[in-house]
Amino acid sequence: MIMNLSPRFPDLSSRVRSVAAGLVVAVALGAAGCVAAPHSAVTTTNAVNGFDRFPVVGPVRYQNDYGFSRGGGSRRHQGVDVMATRGQKVVAIESGTITTRVYSSSCGHSLGISGDDGGYYLYCHMNNYAAGVAKGGRVWAGRPVGNVGSSGNAAYAYPHLHVEVHPGGATGAARNPYERLRDAERRTGVITRPPTGWR
Repeated sequence: MIMNLSPRFPDLSSRVRSVAAGLVVAVALGAAGCVAAPHSAVTTTNAVNGFDRFPVVGPVRYQNDYGFSRGGGSRRHQGVDVMATRGQKVVAIESGTITTRVYSSSCGHSLGISGDDGGYYLYCHMNNYAAGVAKGGRVWAGRPVGNVGSSGNAAYAYPHLHVEVHPGGATGAARNPYERLRDAERRTGVITRPPTGWR
């Protein structure tokens, strides 16, 4: 369908009318394309939406600190830190297999989960692991895997859980998990107020 915009907008130059007409056609075709796709064809994926569960149970505080300077400017923060009270329960945000369960000087008590969705989810600075959490074991979204702490290079920091996400698997690049955390928070009703002792 070609629309003649001249009678409606006689003061527009022919060039502006051509651009406007092109936009109207593009919008009309785009809308038709959207209508043609049935709603059932749309699938929900974690690439856009939140995690199956928020990683910390109880009151938390966090901000989008992905990419912030760390180590005196020598590196960039590859995750989001979820501040909480020491000992608060940490749960798996996705179902999968535990592929990493180690203590390191930087990450402290860490846990890596290779998700059934193909992503890799890394937790750092936990106080301890939950009973039965072992390398090679399976976890489901929401299963307790440990408790919030400040282990590793966070020994003098406020207790928190470092949440790092690699959508392409353990060897893939890290991606900012902030929006996915926010979505999980909205869906699961996590309390986001300062924990006891927060300054």
